[in-house]
Amino acid sequence: MMELDKTLEPLCRIINECYETVFPGLPQYPKFSFTRAMVTLWKAKVYSKIDINLIEALTSLISKERQEQIRIGEIMTTAER
Repeated sequence: MMELDKTLEPLCRIINECYETVFPGLPQYPKFSFTRAMVTLWKAKVYSKIDINLIEALTSLISKERQEQIRIGEIMTTAER
């Protein structure tokens, strides 16, 4: 992605200059980059549709790992007696 931004840097500069000209009173940061544009699109088109599933999957994974660690701890405690 960094290489894409470097390669297309002249175009990014033109886009930023146009923005500054058309909207002179507005904040000029963060500057436009193709990486930022692609991340924004990915978030809107992909992540927004799967975020609930990702959170549920992570919660389930953490819960299973916690239960496994509790089980191992109980086995170790029993073995020490």
